[in-house]
Amino acid sequence: MAISPVRPGGAGPGSGPGRPVPVSLVLAAMLISAGCSPLPIGERTPEITLQDRLEMLVEDPVFRGVQVGISVRAADPPTVVAEVGADRMLTPASTVKLFTSGTALTRLGSSYAFVTRLVHTGRLDEHGVLHGDLVLVGGGDPSFPGGNSGGLGLDLYEVWVDMVRTLGVLRVEGQVVGTDDFFEDRPLGPGWCWDDQGFPFSAELASLNFNDNCVRVFVGPGAKVGDPGRAWFWPRTRYVTVDARARTVEAGEPDSVVIRRSVCENLILCEGTVELGAQAVSERIAVSDPVLYTATVFDEVLRAGGVDVRGAPAKRSGLGSAPDTTWVTEHISPPLREMIKKVNKESDNLYAEALLRTLGRELRDQGSVEAGLMAVRQFAAACGIDSTALVLVDGSGLSRLNALSADAVTRFLSCLAAHEQFWDFYQSLAIAGVDGTLESRFLGAEAQGVLRGKSGSMNGVSCLSGYAVDRRGDQIVFSILLNGYRADGGSLTDLVDLLAAEVSESAAEVGSLSAQ
Repeated sequence: MAISPVRPGGAGPGSGPGRPVPVSLVLAAMLISAGCSPLPIGERTPEITLQDRLEMLVEDPVFRGVQVGISVRAADPPTVVAEVGADRMLTPASTVKLFTSGTALTRLGSSYAFVTRLVHTGRLDEHGVLHGDLVLVGGGDPSFPGGNSGGLGLDLYEVWVDMVRTLGVLRVEGQVVGTDDFFEDRPLGPGWCWDDQGFPFSAELASLNFNDNCVRVFVGPGAKVGDPGRAWFWPRTRYVTVDARARTVEAGEPDSVVIRRSVCENLILCEGTVELGAQAVSERIAVSDPVLYTATVFDEVLRAGGVDVRGAPAKRSGLGSAPDTTWVTEHISPPLREMIKKVNKESDNLYAEALLRTLGRELRDQGSVEAGLMAVRQFAAACGIDSTALVLVDGSGLSRLNALSADAVTRFLSCLAAHEQFWDFYQSLAIAGVDGTLESRFLGAEAQGVLRGKSGSMNGVSCLSGYAVDRRGDQIVFSILLNGYRADGGSLTDLVDLLAAEVSESAAEVGSLSAQ
């Protein structure tokens, strides 16, 4: 399958002042700055293969202290082009999202959507009194209620309140109840770090999710030096409490605001100093127990909209499927082809974990991590991947208990390239130098606008896997997994980009890597 590259501004390779910088020059500059001798790269010729060049690169002292796994394949026909440590099991970080999203697309379909319903129990009398509960029935939608990464997400709730009032409901004798039946597992992934709780990338997942399961907290200066800083948050809700301990300091002194959540509770601490007259700083903070958070905010919007709710918000199981409930309205998420862009371009962990558990729910009637992983392993096996090359414990890659080989990744990507859903998958990947997690990488290099991939990083881990394009427009599938710490203290990401740029530029110059 031939793929057309995306060039910023419509410029083609080597056109005008934006001509790509040869990676050999970038490499030489980097090695010199690291105190190493530049490699004798020379011009690319059919006699010096990509295998030769990658082996020369990873032998340089700049790679000392780094475990390397590289696999490069031609997609059609599937052919191994080059590999270095391709069978080595390494920590993949967000590379795992490729397996989660690819399996979800092929098994659930590009048009799959999540549904969140509002129903009520009991009887509505002629006086506008609902003798029952208003129930939010979660369907696992990580995008509910339509906001994204810091969105406020109250518009939909206000529409729903209008619909409740249109039914004639003036008072609810019961409660606003959130259900948590669609997913059955713990809200955090296996092996996730306990001290990451409160960070948006480690947000809890549930059957009901609201506003990425976060609040946005703002901290600004007081009226004068020495005053406590001002702290507020959005959405304004009684569900969280803010303890503002930040102190206002003289203009010109550096800010040192720290905003964090206490473990296992919804107390948010704001500490440090904030400069007099400065703009407020803000952070997104993940909350605990998303189902109760979702129900609480809806309860508050109902009350603000004139509906009297007698009971306190609650969380229960079983109500969503009860036969005596009455449908009020529902929200349908964007189709899966759009949602996986959040997974692969933006590397959103909440979306990835939701997809994994949804695979389990839809394919095995069990919304758990393990049921979802069984679906992933089954699809991977159909792609010819040995189970020993695929150790997965979550859907996002946040756990350090995951392990993959570069060979397994390229086998999986090659398999997807032959699938009917491939174009939707390909479109979900970040474009080098253009968008997503690769927006600021490969600028001015041959890979810009051509390479599409999924990055993965955490302390001591940097990875990039995806698709490059040769001069004929044919796909080249690659995976680069690096673990460890460089002896010179430099960035692993720099080394990943060097290797990926070498793959991309070699493909563009030589024409067809499969011919090597």
